[in-house]
Amino acid sequence: QQHAGSIHVSDEIKRLLDARFEIAVEPDGSARLLSEKGLREAPRTVLGKEIPCLGREREIGELESLFEACVEEPQAQVSILSGAAGCGKSRVVHEFLERLRDSGKTFELHIGRGDPMRVNVSLGLLAQILREAAGINGTEPDEIQRKRLLAHASRFLPAEKAATTVAFLGEIANLHFSDEDLPQLQAARRDARLMADQTMAAWVDWLEAESEHHPVFLLFEDLHWGDFASVNYIDSALRVLRKKPL
Repeated sequence: QQHAGSIHVSDEIKRLLDARFEIAVEPDGSARLLSEKGLREAPRTVLGKEIPCLGREREIGELESLFEACVEEPQAQVSILSGAAGCGKSRVVHEFLERLRDSGKTFELHIGRGDPMRVNVSLGLLAQILREAAGINGTEPDEIQRKRLLAHASRFLPAEKAATTVAFLGEIANLHFSDEDLPQLQAARRDARLMADQTMAAWVDWLEAESEHHPVFLLFEDLHWGDFASVNYIDSALRVLRKKPL
């Protein structure tokens, strides 16, 4: 149920969404949906007590070894955690990230989530990554969103190509920049194949620029609901940037 720009949910829906979404309880007892939680959130509790993570030392240790190899070589690494719903995949990742932080490791974390309702949204996973990285929640005016993407994404890019690269990242993130002074963008908007090539190149260029300054950790939850185009772009980045801390 939606009222004046906010989404109100029933008690039953609140219980279903509580693990993944921030929900505010109003003075009148009604519940209002705020935003999606990140994996930075603490694990769920039972009767107010956090449940310890047991029996996952091997998996967490393997992830730590992969991270060390990724940073020290450096060398791009990929790991896929699979298992039935509710078996504890997200908890393993949470514990792994907590150990990295506790050990003082520095890295840039970006999270994308697959969704059965968005499986046909081309580049939807990457759009989430770019928007989250730039601090965009979707409620800002379009011009503010574009400014935030430009400010964040261009911080490590070469100055001579930053505007063009960010404009193509905007195509991924569904934040469309003016092509008045960008002939490459003008041409790509008339040619779907060229647009695909240019957006993939921009994605790889951005990750390369970021990984020159810090390890980059891309985390995809429910990847089986991810769109094919995003998975293809991720695969391309892993191949092209195989000697980067990605």
